[in-house]
Amino acid sequence: MLLKHLIKKKNHIKLLNILLDRGFPSCIVNFFFFWFQNQTSCIKWNDKFSDFFSVRNGVRQGGVLSPIFYNIYINNIFLDIQSSGIGCFISNYPCNIFAYADDLVLLAPTINALQKLVNISLKFCNNLDIIMNQNKTVCMAFSSEKNLKPFDIFLDNTKLKTVTEFKYLGFLLTHSI
Repeated sequence: MLLKHLIKKKNHIKLLNILLDRGFPSCIVNFFFFWFQNQTSCIKWNDKFSDFFSVRNGVRQGGVLSPIFYNIYINNIFLDIQSSGIGCFISNYPCNIFAYADDLVLLAPTINALQKLVNISLKFCNNLDIIMNQNKTVCMAFSSEKNLKPFDIFLDNTKLKTVTEFKYLGFLLTHSI
């Protein structure tokens, strides 16, 4: 099992192209293009505000459309992983990727299969300028064995940390079955 956290660095042009590919009217996509090109923000610290600065990627924290844009932006990772034929299945339904916001879980029955899913994810993220946070990404194997053999999973040539327990969405997951 692999748990990972994606840093939300969305490329606006790539998002707009995804919208066009999905059949959004060009007048709406042009509106979003104007909106993204002209958005500014500032930082509030206590009662002080910074100068305004241009926002060139990502979406506004707390913006009404931000979760929708994010879901559209990353939707194809689910299609890529599920259509790979790699990972866990219940009957014939792939159960190899789950997500809550930007936290993803990849499930695979073997270390080799998990590495392949990580590689598919990395390729997807690289194509869309998404940075996978290697410091927040961990691997965990589930087993009834007390002494698991060590294993290595790599994310872009960096060995990921393996853990025996992990808190995910408020639940403590442990390696033992």
